[in-house]
Amino acid sequence: MGRRVNGLDARQRETLRKESILDAALTLFAERGYSSVSIEELCRHAHVSTKSFYLSFQDREECYLLLMRRTAQRIKSEFLEFLDTEISEAADSETLLLKALASAFGDDQRYGLVLFGRGSATTPAVERERRINRRWAASFLTEIWSRLLPGVAIQAGVASGVIGGFFNIIADWISDLVELEDADTVELYTSLSNFYDVVKPGK
Repeated sequence: MGRRVNGLDARQRETLRKESILDAALTLFAERGYSSVSIEELCRHAHVSTKSFYLSFQDREECYLLLMRRTAQRIKSEFLEFLDTEISEAADSETLLLKALASAFGDDQRYGLVLFGRGSATTPAVERERRINRRWAASFLTEIWSRLLPGVAIQAGVASGVIGGFFNIIADWISDLVELEDADTVELYTSLSNFYDVVKPGK
């Protein structure tokens, strides 16, 4: 059995180090942008050594990809819980869903900055990850429509188009937030809702 330090075994310590680095990346990438933050700065902010970074990640891109996945998973978990509870009980489920989407990015604006704003990265691997997220979101929206709109035929590609529109609206909102520092969740919700009212199926 491995040696325990502060009550943690080697695997637990590794998980803690990785999470500390990802937390630092979330903050620093959101504040200054992916391309402006070095590995050494991430390590200083996370209070870990550079060696520890390379034990957890191959490079800065892999760190960003795992941050994307962690951020997306947190948002997915919130929406899956919503799907299992609120969506089956409320008559205004679509309104609640759009408010939840706005809140997911408004409550912690670093999420939007890292996924869509100045904190984001652009590489082939990152673009693949974005496509995975878009496909998941489109599938999730299709599942919601199947519950809310029984009997309504959903044309192929509609959910993907709506999700693309949502993501563009969030990206624009994040851009305004960076420049103006006064965008709020109500503004984001209103933009999402206005768009959805035009494009939703079965209207």
